[in-house]
Amino acid sequence: MRDGSRRFSLHGRAQIEGTLRAVENTSGTVLVESLTYREGGFELSGKDLSARMGPAGVRWTGGTILAAGNPLRVSGRVSWGGELDVRVDGKLPVSAIRLAVPSVFDRLDGVMTVEGRVTGSLDAPSIVGTGHVEGGTLSFIGYNQLFEGIRADAVISREKIVFEHFEARSGGGYIDGWGEVPLKMDAGQRLYFSVDFLDMRYPYPEDFRPVVQGHVELIGPVEDLLVTGDVEVQSARYTRVLYPEKALIDFSRKLSDVVARREKSEFRVRLDINVVADRTIRIKNNLADIKAGGEFKVGGDTHKVIVLGTFDVYEGYVEFYGSRYELKRATVDFLDPRRINPRLDARGETKKGRYNIAVLVTGTFEKPEVDFTSDPPLSRTDIVSLLAFGVTTQKAASSGTGTGPSSGLGGTAAIAIGSTVGVDEKIRSTVGLDKFAIETGFSQTTQSLEPRFVVGKSFGDRVSISASQSVGTSAYTSASGELTLWEDVFLQGTWESSTANTQGQIGGDLKVRYRYRSLKDLLDGKE
Repeated sequence: MRDGSRRFSLHGRAQIEGTLRAVENTSGTVLVESLTYREGGFELSGKDLSARMGPAGVRWTGGTILAAGNPLRVSGRVSWGGELDVRVDGKLPVSAIRLAVPSVFDRLDGVMTVEGRVTGSLDAPSIVGTGHVEGGTLSFIGYNQLFEGIRADAVISREKIVFEHFEARSGGGYIDGWGEVPLKMDAGQRLYFSVDFLDMRYPYPEDFRPVVQGHVELIGPVEDLLVTGDVEVQSARYTRVLYPEKALIDFSRKLSDVVARREKSEFRVRLDINVVADRTIRIKNNLADIKAGGEFKVGGDTHKVIVLGTFDVYEGYVEFYGSRYELKRATVDFLDPRRINPRLDARGETKKGRYNIAVLVTGTFEKPEVDFTSDPPLSRTDIVSLLAFGVTTQKAASSGTGTGPSSGLGGTAAIAIGSTVGVDEKIRSTVGLDKFAIETGFSQTTQSLEPRFVVGKSFGDRVSISASQSVGTSAYTSASGELTLWEDVFLQGTWESSTANTQGQIGGDLKVRYRYRSLKDLLDGKE
């Protein structure tokens, strides 16, 4: 017989005497030659099971029961009115807990030695007893932490399993604590675990995988579990390789808001953890080597982690396209409880030739504001060109490699990689760009000329797209595309981002090109 995930088979014979109207007068014996029961990874089998029926009910008389291959001793009786008095002792797989507490554990392995007594009625059984787990393994659904080598002593009361003490290994460290799990979860009953840990690698945030110590508690009903506590970061290291050139054309990607209420079918664990990192955070990859610390709160849930608090960089540098920027100060404030969009305040300094250059970054992660100063003074466009390509726009124009006039104030100067040093192979292989240039554009926000990065890509002879990102205080982004409909007819589309002072815009145009030899021919109507 099958019922969803359950499988049940029974084979045997019975010799019964009595009347249907007077069940209490029934007598006889029942012999079950074989029994098999499977549910949720738990398997129970029996052989030559026998019971005797009499006026008091049905009493167990013998046979062998195996729970996942381990012998289990059973004795007791069930009255005709449904009252229970059954004793069980032996070894059970830890996965048997799933029968009482479904939809909580992702992994549940090991063997549990139990001594228990079941009383009450068939409709409302009551269980008391003790249990001991040795070498167990468990993990919770939706929570990416594995607990191994579990040793635990438990008391089974009428309503819950109380783990008086447990110890285990997790994330390379050690944990111990206590907890309790209700035997019924149908009315919002809360489970609870209190855990102390040392030298444990914690799975969140994923990119840092910090090694931590401290105390946390797991609380709540299954559909709304919460991890809360206080944690000290012993070490956290970020080593992911980053390609900042991708960000220049990935203007549409934004960090999405955290969903306040989730669908009922989704299982997640909420987080509310206070964290202290006393100069124990390290960022070391292809772009930077930074040491930092901070006090912050880890919130959100295991599907969308939110950080609230402040990080301070006390030592480090950033390398970007051959320039090394020593960080004189850097503060990152996570203030938004809905999304990861920290406020920035940083100053980096570098030297290019005879110029000492300072780069200042403020604003937010989504809309950073960048400013530049130099000694001796240069325009912003010249500073950006000097940092990116090693030459100022004025020098590039005087040598015939720039496009358009250039002056110390920036003017309408433009400098393209392809015309000075060739398209950078890393950018070409990473994002497949045809154009990568620095141009000067007028900012409606600052009412001044600001440098901007421009990238572009062509798809055959008919389609081309380009995007630009300002490098200044306006944090302005734009994109455009052009589709050739016929030889001299083009469909154009544009998008401009919003800034602190202006709203975003989207538009389209139909452009018709008319060819002529001279203005006189055009006015005379000649081609």
